[in-house]
Amino acid sequence: MFKPQMKFQKILSLSLLIFAAVCFVFSIGITTDLYGLYNASAVAVFDGIKIFKDIQAYNDNAVIFSIVLIGSCLLPFIFATNKRRLYYIDNYVTIGIQSGIFIGYGIYILMNSIHYKNRFLTEVDFAEYKATAELFKFKYSESTFFFDAGIVLSILCFVMVLLLVGNLVWKIMIMNKEKQLLMSGEQND
Repeated sequence: MFKPQMKFQKILSLSLLIFAAVCFVFSIGITTDLYGLYNASAVAVFDGIKIFKDIQAYNDNAVIFSIVLIGSCLLPFIFATNKRRLYYIDNYVTIGIQSGIFIGYGIYILMNSIHYKNRFLTEVDFAEYKATAELFKFKYSESTFFFDAGIVLSILCFVMVLLLVGNLVWKIMIMNKEKQLLMSGEQND
């Protein structure tokens, strides 16, 4: 009765940790496609160049948030939520904390990815940016890869929370079923 759920629980815990590491790598690379704007700001002034400076706070907070996300993914290993057959209060608290942090990170990344993608596409004067990049021979990019990846990553955060909650519901159903079996066995004695 417990074996499929226990196997899923272990795989889910490890998957969440790996996913959190991916979020960290993403957070480090958020400004990669905008680095050309930084170079351009050293030699020219044109519309939209300010976005590189403005996005730094988002980048810094995303890195910190992703480290917290990794920490929350270590909690199941610390409190044995990943391998415990029966859950206790600390296991419920662990799942609650983990779910909350995943939701928070997902919302933060989604809101900022959409915001800065819109700013990048509407504020940057791409003709001036390209001309400056070609003149001074530095990287030019119109890529919105990291913004799009942020949107996908945030959706995956919400999916991970659904998997966590789904696993918890499955665990509670199994624990209740086991409790009923034990109660009916005691009544027959």
